[in-house]
Amino acid sequence: MGHRKASFYLSVLAGAVILGLSVVGFIGLLGRAEIPWDALAQTTGIPGELLPRAIVRVDGFEANDSEYTFNFVEARHKIGDPVEFVFRKDGREETVSERLIAHYAGGTIPLVYLLTALPGLIIGFGVYLLRSEDERVRVFFWLCLAFSSAVLISGEWYGVQGRALHLIPGVLFFFAYALTPALLLRFALTLASRSRFRGFPAIWGGSLLFAAFFSTAFAVAFLFPSVEIFRIRRYFIFFRFYLLALCAAAVVVLFRSYRASDSRERRDPIKWVFYGMVVGLGPFMILYQLPLVLGLNPPLGEEAASVFFVLLPLAMGFAVLRHKLMDIDLIINRSLVYSLLTMATVGVYLLSIEGLKQLFAGTARPGRNWIPVGAAVVAAVAFAPVRNRIQILVDKAFFRRGYDFRR
Repeated sequence: MGHRKASFYLSVLAGAVILGLSVVGFIGLLGRAEIPWDALAQTTGIPGELLPRAIVRVDGFEANDSEYTFNFVEARHKIGDPVEFVFRKDGREETVSERLIAHYAGGTIPLVYLLTALPGLIIGFGVYLLRSEDERVRVFFWLCLAFSSAVLISGEWYGVQGRALHLIPGVLFFFAYALTPALLLRFALTLASRSRFRGFPAIWGGSLLFAAFFSTAFAVAFLFPSVEIFRIRRYFIFFRFYLLALCAAAVVVLFRSYRASDSRERRDPIKWVFYGMVVGLGPFMILYQLPLVLGLNPPLGEEAASVFFVLLPLAMGFAVLRHKLMDIDLIINRSLVYSLLTMATVGVYLLSIEGLKQLFAGTARPGRNWIPVGAAVVAAVAFAPVRNRIQILVDKAFFRRGYDFRR
C-alpha cells in the first residue's frame, strides 16, 4: 500500500513538473523568431524564391544547408535581434543586416496548440487523481501528458531564442514526442482482449533511444554552437518512419479489437478512440509525415496538419464519458464543459476582433487600439450565457439521467 501511494505521489509530481516545463516551452513558442524574407527581398532586390540560395553566410555561419542553417540562426536569437546576411549578387558578395520578426504574428496557431493540449491535460490529471489504481488509467494519464507536452512545446528549438535554460523544454519535447506513439499503442492494447505484448520493452527502448540521441545532439549544438551538429536533425526521418509504424500498429490493434468485441458496450468506446486516431492523427501522418519519409513535399505544412490534433483528446474524452470507459463522471463533465467554454470564449474574442475591424475598416490604424479591448468586453459578456448553454448541452448529450433528475 505504501509503495502504491509513493508511486502515486511521484507520478503526480512528475506530471506537474512536465506540465510546468511544457508551459515554459509554450511561452517560448509565442516568441519564436523568423528571418524577415520580405524585408530582405526588398533590400537586396533579389526575388524571394531565389533569396535562400543567394545567401552565402548568415550570422557568421556558412549557409551550405540553408534550411537547417536558417533554423539554427532563428533559434539563437529573439524577435527584433539584428542578424547579418551575406549574399551573392552579380558575382560579388554584399552584406545587409535585418531584424528578426515574429513567426506567429497573428497568434492563431499557438492558440490551436493550447486548445488541443488543454482537454488532454484536464482529463488526464482528473481521471488519474481519482482512479490511479487502474492500469488503463495510468497509461491514459502518461499518454495525455506526453501528447499534450509535445503539442504545447511544438518544436525543440522554437522557444530557445539563445537561452540555455530553454533547452530543457526542447529536450522534454523529444522525449514526449518519442514516447507518445509508444503510449498510444500501449493504450490501444489495454482496450484489446490481449493487453500484453512480449516485444513492448523493445518499443520503449526504441522510443527512449531516439529521444536521447536527438535531444543530446540538440543540446550540444547550442551549448557548443555548431550548425554541423544541428544538421543531425536530417536523420529525424528515421524517427518519422518509426512514428508512422507505431501509429499504424495502434490503428490495427483497435480495428482488430473492434472486430473481435462481442458486445456493443465493448465496441462503442473502441470505435470512438479509433475515430479520434484516424481523424485527429490521420492528416498529420498521411499528409505531412508520410511525404517527408518518402522524400516528397507534404501537401499540408506541420502547423496546418496539427490543427486536427484537437479531435484526438476530444474523441478519447467522448469515449471516456459517453461509454463509461473509465467510469468517471463528475471530473469528465467539468473538464469537457470548461474545455469547450475556453474554445468558445476564445472563438468569440477572435470573431469579435475581425468583426470590429471590418465594421470600422475606415478608421485610421492608430485609432483602432481599442478593438482588442472591445472584443474582450464582448467575450466577457458572452461568458456566462455560453457556459450555461454548454453545461446544458453536455448534460443532455452525455449525462441525460442526471439532467432529467435535475429537471
